[in-house]
Amino acid sequence: MAFANGVEVGDAFEIEGAVNIVTSGAKTYIPMDELVDKKAELARLAKELESAQKQYATTQQKLSNEKFLSKAPENVVEGVRQNAAKLKEHIALIESSMEALSH
Repeated sequence: MAFANGVEVGDAFEIEGAVNIVTSGAKTYIPMDELVDKKAELARLAKELESAQKQYATTQQKLSNEKFLSKAPENVVEGVRQNAAKLKEHIALIESSMEALSH
């Protein structure tokens, strides 16, 4: 963002033709409609979504396994719960980015 004309911070934005970059801590909109290959970006996001969904499914399997819940230390179980929550949020952000890019 060193060469940005300006930076705006807010809770929500609607920017036509903007590319969304999703991280665990933020969602960035960059108006680059003419500079980004939307098909390639959608493909990249689809791969990222698939990976996050697989990881989330793994956490859900662990959390539904009674043996894991009864034998694992509480801090380990809590770590898996926190990871599941982060993954769920990340999946929602990716899906939102894909939706925005599809327009």
